[in-house]
Amino acid sequence: MDNRLRLTTTIEGIRYLANQALAFRGHDESVDSSNRGNFVEILKSFARMNIEVEKVVLDKAPHNAQYIAHDIQKQILHIFATKVKKKICAELGKNKYCILVDESLDESDTNALTLKQEICKVLDNNGILMENMRGQGYNGASNMRGSWNGLQALFLQDCPYAYYVHCFAHRLQLALNGAAKDVKVVWRFFSMLTNIVNFVSASAKSRNELNLIRKAELKELLDSRELETDCMLRELNDRFPEQTVELLILSSALDPRNSFKSFNIRHLCKLAKKFYHADFSPSDLKGLEIELRLRSTIADEFLADCMILHIEREFANSIDNEEIIEEFKISKPRRICIFEGKAYYVPPD
Repeated sequence: MDNRLRLTTTIEGIRYLANQALAFRGHDESVDSSNRGNFVEILKSFARMNIEVEKVVLDKAPHNAQYIAHDIQKQILHIFATKVKKKICAELGKNKYCILVDESLDESDTNALTLKQEICKVLDNNGILMENMRGQGYNGASNMRGSWNGLQALFLQDCPYAYYVHCFAHRLQLALNGAAKDVKVVWRFFSMLTNIVNFVSASAKSRNELNLIRKAELKELLDSRELETDCMLRELNDRFPEQTVELLILSSALDPRNSFKSFNIRHLCKLAKKFYHADFSPSDLKGLEIELRLRSTIADEFLADCMILHIEREFANSIDNEEIIEEFKISKPRRICIFEGKAYYVPPD
């Protein structure tokens, strides 16, 4: 009974955080921390409200059965999300449906045939019949809307009633762009702003070039005031040599702001190879890339599961804790990939 109550408390904590789209982890989750993150803190709150819960959770639980490890959180959350998706598919049944597809920044192969195969795989895995498709909504890219080889044309070959509609949000954007062209001042401003943002954010080289331009402008400004600039420019060069700038750019891939938006596997591997080569053998570098890619996949899965519970909270709240517990008891552990004698966790299919 203690074990079931402990697991139920964990499940309710996960349900609440996911429904409210709140972060799970904290910066310092150690026992001595005053704030161990939302997940642990909500378990402590449950314990303060119920003496029976207080007797069995956190430090009162056996070390190997606390159910607070990050992998346990992800596993239970994935069980939740899977059950929600099954409920949605069961509600859909054999009814007609439409699909909306947006671009993915991490998908390198955007060939229409590849996209169709991936979409069909998702439909098949969830027991959704492709022939019941009655509509398609994409942006205006040629690989999506092409009349002959676009994604919409490929689906129309199998589903003649799956009519294609150009995404209204994208249409609105195009309409606003067209209207803005008639207001020259507005059009010129946003065109220049877009070009600047695209150019600067395109690569580290672009950012370096912008820094050089800024230094040149600073020099002209100081020269116009008849000030000596050599010593100041020399100071800038001394403070920010090329190697230091590159180190900072590569290290920015570890910036936790905006949910690790700057995370970049290629930059991290280059950081290890170029600046810390003594700490990484060739096999270590290969293992590092594998582990980073697997961890990135697991993080994407975790975010997707959270969003499912947050968006479809009515379905999520209809799932009984006992269902989650039984599924958790029989669920398979995450697979492990062995490379060069090291173990790497692989997310479940």
